[in-house]
Amino acid sequence: MLGGWDQAGRSGWGELKGGGGGSITSSPCLDPDWASLNLGALMCIECSGTHRHLGAHLSRVRSLDLDDWPPELLAVMTAMGNALANSVWEGALDGYAKPGPEACR
Repeated sequence: MLGGWDQAGRSGWGELKGGGGGSITSSPCLDPDWASLNLGALMCIECSGTHRHLGAHLSRVRSLDLDDWPPELLAVMTAMGNALANSVWEGALDGYAKPGPEACR
């Protein structure tokens, strides 16, 4: 057991994250291994660093492999997905560019 998940529980993320274009990702991140709990989005390690720099009051970043993921959180992340999360959180950027994995912190 790692973080409250058995091997079957951890392998569920592999099916969901899909490598940058899977069922819940829609981002420039090619290999999302991190997630923002309160924003409902998956991200790569580079973007997770940017989100951590924002502060835990704005984005609570967790590892998909190393942290605990109760079934309730997994269900929320699966239901939401990056496309919906991005439409909400980036819906009013009004000319501002979305930072990518290469963005400085």
